[in-house]
Amino acid sequence: MTAHDPLHRARSGGFLDATQMYLREIYELEEEAGLAPRQSALTRRLGLSRSSVSQHLARMAHDGLVSTTPRGHVRLTPAGRAAATVVVRKHRLAERLLVDVVGLEWELAHREASRWQHVLGDRVERKLLGLLADPRISPFGDPVPGLDELDPALGAPGPGGPVVEAPFARLEDVARGGGGRVVVCRLFTRLQDDPRQLVRLRGAGVVPGGAVEVAALAADEHEVRTTSAAGVLALGAGAARSILVVRVPPGVPSGDPAGARTTRPEARSPTRPCDIP
Repeated sequence: MTAHDPLHRARSGGFLDATQMYLREIYELEEEAGLAPRQSALTRRLGLSRSSVSQHLARMAHDGLVSTTPRGHVRLTPAGRAAATVVVRKHRLAERLLVDVVGLEWELAHREASRWQHVLGDRVERKLLGLLADPRISPFGDPVPGLDELDPALGAPGPGGPVVEAPFARLEDVARGGGGRVVVCRLFTRLQDDPRQLVRLRGAGVVPGGAVEVAALAADEHEVRTTSAAGVLALGAGAARSILVVRVPPGVPSGDPAGARTTRPEARSPTRPCDIP
């Protein structure tokens, strides 16, 4: 591995901060959509001009990190995916550190970790593995990738247990499918970057591990309503699509599946009851 190798540069902080941010945003957009994002989606997420994004992607393509398609999709190359995995891992471990150890408010952790991700080295990351209660999952329910590079004993989160059933669903889809009781598993990046929205979600118990009742949503309606012991929340359909949940099967007692009643996501590990893919 040379100093010019993309993985070495990601680990050592050798990439420009902007390139690290692009790598993370492409990786996270792909996670949320399930496919390579379009350049237009990346432009909106970054809040930059189309020309600026095009120029930086061209530099990343020259470095062997991404490729683009005629239809405007941006794909990580194998080298780019390896480098992005390192950046995302540093970011999500930083989120856990900020929430679990520093005590930073949950709703501020994502933005602050965007600064910390640039300075965490491998040695610090390994120290964090022994310091954090569960380094496999971020405070927002995101799996932390590439942990096996730091410790082969660590991999993806384990099974979520029998309280909930697969497949995972977006909150909006549950509402349009007639509603019902669900456990929140994951908040995608669109919500993580909005502290005001996170405060609303937290106040209504819509946090990883939280159990909520989802009202049915008619075809001509665009506001998803949830109810929990913490309160009632109305969400736009777009925001509700950025929340991953699992249904609670009929017949399960309505009290508190898997300890999900608390609305303090920093007070527990959110790996249960969700088996995050």
